[in-house]
Amino acid sequence: MPPHAPSTRTFIASRTVVQLVANCRTRRCLSSFSSDKSGPDDGIWRVSSFTPKIPSKGEEFGMSILPKNILILRHGQSMGNADETLYATTPDWKVSLSERGRRQARDAGRRMQQLINPSQNILYYVSPYLRTKETLEEIQSQISNPTLFVREEPRLREQDFGNFQDPELIQAAKLERPKFGRFFFRFPNGESGADVFDRVSAFSGTFLQDIQQISRVIGEHKAANTTAILVTHGITGRLFVMRWLHWSVDDFEKLHNPPNCGLLLMKRTPDGNAYELSDESRDLIKAPRFDRDSGYVGSGLKLGELLKTQHPLSRKDRDAFDD
Repeated sequence: MPPHAPSTRTFIASRTVVQLVANCRTRRCLSSFSSDKSGPDDGIWRVSSFTPKIPSKGEEFGMSILPKNILILRHGQSMGNADETLYATTPDWKVSLSERGRRQARDAGRRMQQLINPSQNILYYVSPYLRTKETLEEIQSQISNPTLFVREEPRLREQDFGNFQDPELIQAAKLERPKFGRFFFRFPNGESGADVFDRVSAFSGTFLQDIQQISRVIGEHKAANTTAILVTHGITGRLFVMRWLHWSVDDFEKLHNPPNCGLLLMKRTPDGNAYELSDESRDLIKAPRFDRDSGYVGSGLKLGELLKTQHPLSRKDRDAFDD
């Protein structure tokens, strides 16, 4: 067997077209399988062909392809923002936008359109809450760029404050929260900020997988020129930024919640390996500022001297590893 040939296996799936990554010795060949309905009439699809392909340099060396921009938008004003007693009788996830919230969302869509290059494709991720989905509808009415997909993502939902909320108990908890710490404080029958951070971290893995899969369909160059738009909630958006920029819990405690339809812009760094938050976005949430020489890393990650001084391999250096 050739040194890079995939191992031989039998794959059976119930009425499913199988597309798997083969277990190659050096993980250098991605394998696609097609299937047909052959053999006995037993309702089983069997693999009928196997086509290896050599991965791109980015795939081979484990480098992620990242969208050019990530725009994180808090929803527009909701009926609950206007009257918090509504949460006592209406499930949080069914609270709709106010008319003012719809206007805010359309204005946010126009601001986004100015930030996005006309040639860029868009990925949309939206919390399943009604107010975020309505916000998405309004911003899409103002954006003319092609849409790659719209994904409803439950992990981008609001922090859970319990079911039907007692306004007095929630108000008392919100007064207690700064004394305990916003990140670790848990609402009665609800979530802490740390819980939200965990699910946002899990979503980040899915986000990266989406980009890699898209790059195999439209090409790496187009995938790297996309903009991802996340329509979510105040604390969820802040924790997403915290996760990606390696901010510490102390850094998070100093942040301010963005206003309704407050927009945070994360721009890909020139080396293509990380993100930085725009100055306007930092001002909006009172974010910490770090020396750019640190590699855009927040105080939640402390690099050793070797990683601080080591530059990424050039393409010429990476090519030296080819057989």
